[in-house]
Amino acid sequence: MNDGATGIVVLGAIVLSCSIGIHALQKKYWHAVLLSACVSAVLFQIVSFMSQGYLDPLFIIAVFVTFGIGALGSTIIGFLFHLKRNKTVGGNTIAPPSNMRNSENDKNKSI
Repeated sequence: MNDGATGIVVLGAIVLSCSIGIHALQKKYWHAVLLSACVSAVLFQIVSFMSQGYLDPLFIIAVFVTFGIGALGSTIIGFLFHLKRNKTVGGNTIAPPSNMRNSENDKNKSI
């Protein structure tokens, strides 16, 4: 595998792991997307620096590109987390069974 393909695989692994970890901890969707993209971009630049032994002369451009890729990947992962958290099927939120819902009568009985 050449350096370009290795870099893409490493970037994909970093974006995937950061996105899953941050979306699992952060409940707010867009905060998690931005945080994950920032962490992914910085972490990839650190790994790139450690691999090459020097800072890429065009690292400013690379930071913006890796941020965009990280934001795209995190948006997709975050959407899957959003679906799982809201338990939606076909756009409809699944309600708990009727015997598990708290009604007004149940609340008054417990007082």
